Amino acid sequence: MRTTTAPDEDGAWRAGGRYEYRRYPWRDLWMTGFDVGIGVEGSGEHLSFLRHFEPAFELQTGLTNLGTAAVIAARMQRWSRWSVGVTWGNGLTFGRSTARHLGETETTLGSWGGGWQTNLEIRGEVRVTSRVRVYAAWLNSGEGRGASHDTFTFGRSRFTVGVTSGQ
Repeated sequence: MRTTTAPDEDGAWRAGGRYEYRRYPWRDLWMTGFDVGIGVEGSGEHLSFLRHFEPAFELQTGLTNLGTAAVIAARMQRWSRWSVGVTWGNGLTFGRSTARHLGETETTLGSWGGGWQTNLEIRGEVRVTSRVRVYAAWLNSGEGRGASHDTFTFGRSRFTVGVTSGQ
């Protein structure tokens, strides 16, 4: 494996957001404290890269996606001190990608396309006080896109630990 340092002028920028609406219509299913829920999620994201190549070539790429997904969740809240939950979402995305090549000549290409997204989260919480909880969560996310010569898939995982407060 080889690593090459990128020029200082190179950069990447990513911003996104998600909103989920979920209800638990099946409560105390098979046992006290085990709930199963369904929901819907909306998402939006923008990703852009700026790359430079020798001798004098610049590539600007961008991708903007909007998506929606169906969500299925299960949680176990049988005990007052701790809880655990699993959430799985799967859906579609639609977006636009652009590529701008700058060198001796300038070329700009744009394409519309669709894709998919899948998210799996496992989360546990422990109550520390009546209003404060410590949580740990693992998220595994995968996405794919298909558009005129711009087809790719990628995945990412993250582990987070934090504190929440509230009712």
